Amino acid sequence: MKMILWLMALLNAVNVYAVVDRKCYVELANDTYVVIQGTIKDSQSVEIVFQKKGFELNGQLLMVKRVIECQPTEQPFNLEAAQRQEKLQPR
Repeated sequence: MKMILWLMALLNAVNVYAVVDRKCYVELANDTYVVIQGTIKDSQSVEIVFQKKGFELNGQLLMVKRVIECQPTEQPFNLEAAQRQEKLQPR
């Protein structure tokens, strides 16, 4: 019985992934550049998650064409264009 409980605990521990808040500077389908953010599991590709997510702009849902740069939310972007957009864009 103890062995079964131990195995169940071990299997549950394997299924637990750390999540990270990330922000990405992206190009949308209409060639607009924006910063989007979300919570991503360690097991997920940041690019794939944000490309599936899309972004609402002026009441229209636009898909992400290209992910340019991603960082944890507490870190600054490396690209100057991404830094400028982050300052201009309201949260």
